[in-house]
Amino acid sequence: MKLYHFFTLFTVLMIVFSCKSDVSDSYVVKDFTSYDFPIKIKVPDSISVKKGDLGFMQDLTIKGPDNYDLQVFSTEVTQSDLPKLIEEKKSEVMANPFFSKIIEEGENGFIFEKKIDTTRINYDFRVIKLQGLKEFVFQTSLVGKFTLDEARRMYESVQ
Repeated sequence: MKLYHFFTLFTVLMIVFSCKSDVSDSYVVKDFTSYDFPIKIKVPDSISVKKGDLGFMQDLTIKGPDNYDLQVFSTEVTQSDLPKLIEEKKSEVMANPFFSKIIEEGENGFIFEKKIDTTRINYDFRVIKLQGLKEFVFQTSLVGKFTLDEARRMYESVQ
């Protein structure tokens, strides 16, 4: 009889935890053309957007709840070969003294770990999209600390 109760409790717990929805399930697709960024991104419903312009490069900072803090850079295309461009971005990231390891790689980007010391670990990503004569680089905000789940949520939202 005890085995039956254990099995029943285990089954109920599995159902409850499998039904938990991911925060990104509530994201909506937003168009950023009004900021001169002809891109659509899946973002939290409530966001703030700031646009910067350095002349040769424009950027958007998109902030939302649950530490959603995305930076998007737009420049003229420097390389039309996406795999080669991703390798260049990987080399840039790996040259950082705090780079620890690549966590996940995808068709147009990667997630990586930065280890400042044994107690301070941060996660970031790069996703590169080429559109016409523009190159868009997506990453976590330059200022902030992100868990692997938070970085992965943003990474997946810009795919």
